[in-house]
Order: sequence, then structure tokens, then C-alpha cells
Amino acid sequence: MKLAAFLAAVVTADLAAGASALASSPNSPLNRIAESRTHRIDKRWDLPQPAGDWEWYLALCKGENLIDAIRETDQEAVLRFQRPPPEMTVQSKFHDFPDEFGHWGWSYYNGARINAKNGDFDHTGWGISDALQGMKVSDKIVGEGSDGKNHVAWVHHGPAWGDGDDPDYLHHDVKGKTYKVEGKTYKYTDAYYQLGINDEGGVILSLNLKAPEYIDGPKDWPKSELPQLRRASDIMYGLWKTYRESKPLNTLRYIMAVQITNEPTKALIVRAIGEDNIAPWPGTFVGIGESGNLRDEGIALLGAPISQPIAYMLIQHKEEFGGLRIVGVRVFLSSDTIRKACMLWYLKPAAPATPGARGVPDDQV
Repeated sequence: MKLAAFLAAVVTADLAAGASALASSPNSPLNRIAESRTHRIDKRWDLPQPAGDWEWYLALCKGENLIDAIRETDQEAVLRFQRPPPEMTVQSKFHDFPDEFGHWGWSYYNGARINAKNGDFDHTGWGISDALQGMKVSDKIVGEGSDGKNHVAWVHHGPAWGDGDDPDYLHHDVKGKTYKVEGKTYKYTDAYYQLGINDEGGVILSLNLKAPEYIDGPKDWPKSELPQLRRASDIMYGLWKTYRESKPLNTLRYIMAVQITNEPTKALIVRAIGEDNIAPWPGTFVGIGESGNLRDEGIALLGAPISQPIAYMLIQHKEEFGGLRIVGVRVFLSSDTIRKACMLWYLKPAAPATPGARGVPDDQV
């Protein structure tokens, strides 16, 4: 495995929704809003009011285009971009992992060593052990007994946590310090991504995402000064590929957004599920539906900010993922004392085309 090099040494392009065309259709997201149900807000955990009609409409437009781009060929998907790239492909240029991380100034660390809580999936930590057990996958980190299968990967933009011999994993200030890529000088942003990876169980856990564009200081820098490798979709893909080594990547079956704090996403969850229906595991499952019969709630949640990197990863790495499809999402509360919402996205291989057959609906998992 190239992990030693990795140790030494994360969503581009907006999809065009075609909003005006969608709005003119009798079955458009805008016209369907009037039929959406109302939601009671008579108790709180940490959610805002439900998303308004405009926010809901934008999420529907985004989600519809994302799911279509996932199911289409690269040549078809490229036409959904507002400004199609000159090379007329939406495929990512980042493939050579883990080497790409070191090349663009990202350092790898064991998140459980930085803080033991990062590797605690029980009610005393992330509060998702019941969900992982319900999925029949490991709820332990590697090294925690014979059934520990989860790697807690922390990739940091800059060598922020000392070296591998530092037993205390003390944080070092790296923001603004420089490095070079192909002769050009860049500055470390202090951004970081924390993901759980269970390559045997086909699971990615999105635990903590702090992109360079959202870090104080770097968020005001010109985009040309930020690392080209910085979007969550590429970081997620890179870590999955790193731990899969040379094995196929299309064994991915679950991607979970854990303890969601993004406010627009939380508002969309309340609009889609209703606060009274957001419960502990197993929570509520919402299917995506088939083309021509998509389900608004599932599509809007796919268009939420926290979900978009998942879709982009599948769109921009079509060949490697072998046509994996998103078929639905399960929304539930974490079991810790904070009780935050989580979203578990289900993936499955594309059904083989059979002349005259409808196949299995995408919302059956």
C-alpha cells in the first residue's frame, strides 16, 4: 500500500438546473411545492424552521440534475454544467491516490490519535453505533478488537500534527506557511477533512469537513492561491481509493453524513421529514424513485449542501465506481446526548439493461 508515502506527504463546477424550463413544466419542482405537506415545529433539538419554498425549489432543481448526471454517461452529464469544461468531460483529474494528497500539501493522520473521541462511535462519541450495528457492519475502529474495521482518517492541509513519532500529537500552526507545486508557491490553509473508512464493509462516514473556502483567512484568498485538490468529493474518493488499494472501488454501499450542523441542510431535513418524524435509528427511509417518477423529499435531500459531494464523487469518477446508483436516504438522530440528525445514503450497482424489462426500482434496497 502507498500509505507510507501518503503519511509522509476535499465540489467543482455547478450543475445547471435549467430552472426556467423546470418551472414551466406542470410537474416542475416549483409547481409541486404547493402540494407539499406542512410541518409542526412544536419541539426542538437543534433544527431551524423548515426550508422555505425558494430554498426547497433550488434543492429540488439541484437534486434532479445530480441524480440524472449520476445515471447518465459522461457525455450526457457534461451538458448539465452551466459552463461545460473545455475538454467536455466532467471527470475529475485527480486519480493517483494517495500520492495526490502529498503533492497538494495534504498530510494524513489517525484521527483517533488526535483525539480518542474521534474513534468513539458509541453514545459517548458520535452516537452511531446502533446505526452501524443495524447496517450489520463494524462499529469499532481498527485495533479495537478483532472486529474493528473502521479507519478514522484525518487529512490536514499542512503538517499540523507533528510527525509520526510525536506521542502527544500536538497541533502546530501551519496556516500561511508555504509549499510548492510544479514551481508555484502556495500557502497551507489549515483546512481538514475527517472521514471514517470501512473498506471491507463498503462504508464511508463523513465526520467533519472543513474545506479551505470556509477557514478564516484562506476563505478570503484568491481561488488561485488555494490547493486545486480541495473539494470534498475528491478527498472522499481519494481516501476510499487509498484504503481499497488496488481492489475495485464499486463495493461502496453506504455513505453516512454524521451529526449534521450545516443549517441549510437541517432546514431541508425538517421540510422533507417533519421534525416529529426525525427519530433515533432506524429513523425514516426516503427513496429517490425512478426517472420520470422521482420523489421530491429524496431529491431535495440529495440537493442539500452536505449531500452534494457524494453525488459529485459518483459523477466525476464514473468508470471507477462502475455506474453505482444512489437509491435512497435514511434520516435518523444520533444516540449521543447532543442528538443531531444523520443521513445514511444507500448505493447499489446499476441494474443491467434488459430489453422490455423495467428492472428493480431504484428505491428498493
